[in-house]
Parts: sequence; structure tokens; C-alpha cells
Amino acid sequence: MFETITKFAGYLEHITFFTYPVTIFLGFLSGMAAITCCMPLVPAIAGFVGTQDSNRRRLFTVPFFMMLGAIVILVLLGLVASFAG
Repeated sequence: MFETITKFAGYLEHITFFTYPVTIFLGFLSGMAAITCCMPLVPAIAGFVGTQDSNRRRLFTVPFFMMLGAIVILVLLGLVASFAG
């Protein structure tokens, strides 16, 4: 583990201007990959919200908190998987 940290620290010493656009692009690419994990939830949320008799405010807050909950759960599962190795 110490060897990996030392190697990563060596990479950080040689940051160039080219590093920033590559990092932004890779972050965007990983965000696009994360969207595919949440896309199957859209019909379930639409079906849940569409069957409720509610006001306009509730139609926005319920899907927001459902997606926020899904994001938190997926992040926690990702952290558990990454620390498990």
C-alpha cells in the first residue's frame, strides 16, 4: 500500500498544464457512466409519482429525494466495494 501511495505522490510532482483538461475529461466521462446506473430508476419514479394525487410542489420534491437517496446508496455501495478491494 505504501508503494502505491509513493507512486501516486510521484505523479503529483509532475503535474503539467495538459493534466487539467485530461482530468476534466475523465471526470466528465465517469459522470456519463454513472448516469447509466440511474436510468433504470426513471420509469419507477415516474410511475410512483404519476399515481399520486398531489400538488405541484410535491411532484418535484418526491422525485428529487428519491434520486438523492439512490445516489447516496450507490455512492455508499461504491465506497464499500472500493475499500473491499
